[in-house]
Amino acid sequence: MVWWFSPHAVLTALSTVLGVGVAVFSLRNRRVAGAVPLAALMGTASLWSALDLAAVAVAGIEGKLLLSRLQMSLAPLAVLCWLWFAVVYTGHEEWVNRWSVPALLAEPVAFTAVIWALDPGPLLRSGVTLEPAGGMQVLGYEPGPLFEAHIAYTYLLFLAGAVLLTRLVVNTDRLYRDQSVALLLAVCGPLAANALWLLGLLPPGVETNVGFVFTGVVLAVAIFRQRLLEIVPVAKEIAREELITEMEDRVFVLDADDRIVDANPSARRLVGRDSIVGEPLSSVLPELHAELDEGDADGPGSVRLAVDGIDRDFDVRVARLHRAHGLVAGRLVSLRDVTSQRRREQRLNVLMRVLRHNLRNGTASVIGYAQVISQRADDEEIQTAADRILAQSWELSALSDQAREIATVLEASGESRTVHDLSAVVTETVGEITEAYPGVEVETAVPDDAPVLAVESLPTAVTQLVENACKHNDDENPWIRATVDTYERDGRTWVRLLVVDNGPGIPEADVAALEQGYETALEHGSGLGLWIVKWIVELSGGSVAFPETDHGGAVAVSLPYTDQTRADDVAADVATRSNHQPPGKN
Repeated sequence: MVWWFSPHAVLTALSTVLGVGVAVFSLRNRRVAGAVPLAALMGTASLWSALDLAAVAVAGIEGKLLLSRLQMSLAPLAVLCWLWFAVVYTGHEEWVNRWSVPALLAEPVAFTAVIWALDPGPLLRSGVTLEPAGGMQVLGYEPGPLFEAHIAYTYLLFLAGAVLLTRLVVNTDRLYRDQSVALLLAVCGPLAANALWLLGLLPPGVETNVGFVFTGVVLAVAIFRQRLLEIVPVAKEIAREELITEMEDRVFVLDADDRIVDANPSARRLVGRDSIVGEPLSSVLPELHAELDEGDADGPGSVRLAVDGIDRDFDVRVARLHRAHGLVAGRLVSLRDVTSQRRREQRLNVLMRVLRHNLRNGTASVIGYAQVISQRADDEEIQTAADRILAQSWELSALSDQAREIATVLEASGESRTVHDLSAVVTETVGEITEAYPGVEVETAVPDDAPVLAVESLPTAVTQLVENACKHNDDENPWIRATVDTYERDGRTWVRLLVVDNGPGIPEADVAALEQGYETALEHGSGLGLWIVKWIVELSGGSVAFPETDHGGAVAVSLPYTDQTRADDVAADVATRSNHQPPGKN
């Protein structure tokens, strides 16, 4: 029979196969949100096409009417599956409940009953005849008012699902935006073809199958090119909601006019009430609103708020919320309680100042008295005791100086990195240290220049390294060697300063404490010099390692290389250092 090779038959068979393929793939991924309703949608569409293909083989009008009634019963089911999919895919699954489902099913059930009771008839469709179309015969009829009302309801359901996906197109990431556009195009295919048929622009029997073929092709491309049913936006939305809900930080979501559109439980507890959505931030938290107006719109700030009658300090972070094409939709404001941290910092600052002042003055007095005793003592034992007191006092004085260095480093821990020429720093430091330790032979091997990115206090770290190597070297012929070179690691260039000596080596307790990052009562280092080096280098985005050597000790400092030549050309925040740290040993 010729009709088996007609365009209508080919399109119908193709739409059936594509629909079954998408439905099977969806069922295999049924754990993914939206997979089951998508399988139901495509399964229904495939069944529609199969019935249409069977209708071609039926010659009489009664057989075609029977198959047509079955198809008309499936049509609202397909649209309901579409709406079900859109709701689940976009993360609004709570809308599918015992109230919404019966309400949405009422019209399709009633329409199906009318089909089997009144079709054909003036209320549903009239003037049913067989019309030639492409070498075959199809049903032709005039739609009645109930049929037109049902079509309007069907388009309304489609529009509701389309709105949900359109919101993703406007508001979400590129991957989900591309998926949503593909889904909209897939469902628009059959509806557009149906609309053209209703307007008399397509011959009967062709419209739906053309649309279903288009749907299958688009969904197949989306599955294999855009990872449809592998990564879905509902998981992202649930994760974000869970994160914001459970986090201790107070989070407010503001619109473009600084009205509160959402707030997590911590933020509501801070305000002291739940009903704050829709209110201006200026009336809910005027202090925060003033800080946002006065401070940098995108930068961090701070604010003091009264919580249960007690003033507490909060760090303020602001992130702009963007829609598609860069349009600003509002701001996300988060508050982190830093009251305890700032109180600790204040107490430590006071303690450090008092200790440094008293320790410095106390050791100066002890040194003075010990010198007097040592100079005037006639008894050798008393003179020896005075010399020991003097030596220990000088150690305490040096410790006071190191404490002052540590305080300087800690106070500047938030500074930005700038450019240093490590070769120049090493050369200058060695020149100063050799004057203080003339008995130590110092050898250097440095390039003409070695620009690195580091904090301002980098010279202090280099001084500590070289001075420690000289000070603790008890060899008969002490020497140290300082070399600077470069190496590649993880696709980046690093500058390494290696200081080696022939002294007793670095105590294992010092190395263990530094590698662990803390000291214990049973295992601790003997001084603060290497801690100063470690903190300065890590603030600079580098690392400290202790290579094995056959003689003495060795310390390797790695710092990020930069091709900048002037410090004022660089504005790199030290908070980025953790993303580019080299390994602990080189």
